[in-house]
Amino acid sequence: MQLCIKTRRWLMWAGIKISIAWLIYTYAVIGGRKSGLSAKYLVAFALGFLLDFWGTYEMYLLAGQEIVVDFHSLTGIASLLGMGLHAALALAVSVFASQKADQAFHKVSIWIYTLWCLAYFSGLIFHLASITGD
Repeated sequence: MQLCIKTRRWLMWAGIKISIAWLIYTYAVIGGRKSGLSAKYLVAFALGFLLDFWGTYEMYLLAGQEIVVDFHSLTGIASLLGMGLHAALALAVSVFASQKADQAFHKVSIWIYTLWCLAYFSGLIFHLASITGD
């Protein structure tokens, strides 16, 4: 599928937002696991979620406000919801600090992060060829 220059740029910036979200989210998950949930990781969870939501919304608009039901869209929707829940859980665990809650959070954290990575990389693998015209 050939895209006009304006659409390619919009798509590129949406992809950059989602890629930055991946970097920030990775930093939050790994850093929070290693050193405990601090304010910087809470901000990183929230910022990662917001950038992913923004980039995903732009891609949704570029797709003509249609959702094609495939592996990427299903994992993407589930992981976006998971990221929002993850950010809220991070805040709750840090406010109501307890050892048990912290341990449970980090177990859930790995599952949500894995789901998010599946959605991120499946988007690159399954959809990149279709937009480059190859």
